[in-house]
Amino acid sequence: MSEAFTISDPSKPETRPETLPSFAKALDDGLTLAEERRAGKERSIPFPAKWLDTGEQFAGGLWPGLHILVGGTGTGKTALVMQIALSAARAGVPVGYVGLELDSKQIALRVAGEHLGVPWSKVALGQDAAGIAAIKSKREELEKLPIYPFEGEPEGFPASRIKTIAETLRNAHPSKGPILLIVDFLQIIGNEPPRLGERAERLDLRERIGRAAYVARQVARDSGVAVLLVSSTSRANYDSEGETASKAKLDVAKDGRSIVLNPETLIGHGKESGEIEYAADTVSTLVRGPELPTCDGKERVVILVTAKNRYRGAGWTPFRFNGFSFSAWEHSRREVVEALKEKEPPRGKTKGKTEKEPPPSAPPSGPVRLDPSKYDV
Repeated sequence: MSEAFTISDPSKPETRPETLPSFAKALDDGLTLAEERRAGKERSIPFPAKWLDTGEQFAGGLWPGLHILVGGTGTGKTALVMQIALSAARAGVPVGYVGLELDSKQIALRVAGEHLGVPWSKVALGQDAAGIAAIKSKREELEKLPIYPFEGEPEGFPASRIKTIAETLRNAHPSKGPILLIVDFLQIIGNEPPRLGERAERLDLRERIGRAAYVARQVARDSGVAVLLVSSTSRANYDSEGETASKAKLDVAKDGRSIVLNPETLIGHGKESGEIEYAADTVSTLVRGPELPTCDGKERVVILVTAKNRYRGAGWTPFRFNGFSFSAWEHSRREVVEALKEKEPPRGKTKGKTEKEPPPSAPPSGPVRLDPSKYDV
């Protein structure tokens, strides 16, 4: 029997020889998964019932995998994921909510307020006696929601906890049903705690976010969990005038589908997280919409644009946002498209400039190769 063929390279440490994976087994596994999903044995995590367009945008909901939501200050990132978490819990989906800016008390009050239509902030400040009474009266109903509020440590939330929390959720809910794990938000991910006898690590933010993405992908693959990572927009991509949606060229197809003609303009917007967006299953961005007469002074249009989706092309959904909660857009999306086109500068010019500016540099192409040796958690 001949020995296995290997290539020796003295400049690199010895590694285990590769084995040829079986295409037939991979195909059988894929068909089994497809049949389970068709039979409803594995299902997606639903969005709120009135967000019909968003469900279509995500091919039926959030499927197991790595999902990234990017948004600037004031676009409503936390409000959006809180509503997604509540919708999932109402459908019986276990939800782990890691609030790195919120403590467990604030998470619980926000969920309760959203569930009952009560302004949570006034309740939290003790300024709404009726709201407090309403939450108390529905305590038994609220306690049945499978939402688990996790807090970060004072020294930061290490990426390894994404794995341990996912394992804890799956052990508590061992069926093959969906599980949602939300990390809000990436830019507060901390270093790993030092092991006994070792010095504390000091990775920069980009490395810490890279590690979190690697762990999240591994968790999604091994545990069948949908991991939603929330990221702040980098300062260079801050959407101060609501022009991001115009650059992406949102439109509506003849068959009524929402389409994004320039989705690549929305990839790589996260603060120190742009590279990992290329490795995610979906990448969505919350952008400011145009001012429309159908919105009163208390509301504004915010658009959820999915620039990348492994199962479906790019798409978008407009919402009304009152600063606390999102509601479905009940008018034609064509109204939004026409208003965005009015914001576009003439060809060859940019807003407020008379000279043509050089085109922006293209974002890095291709998937990011994350080095597992760096992320041994």
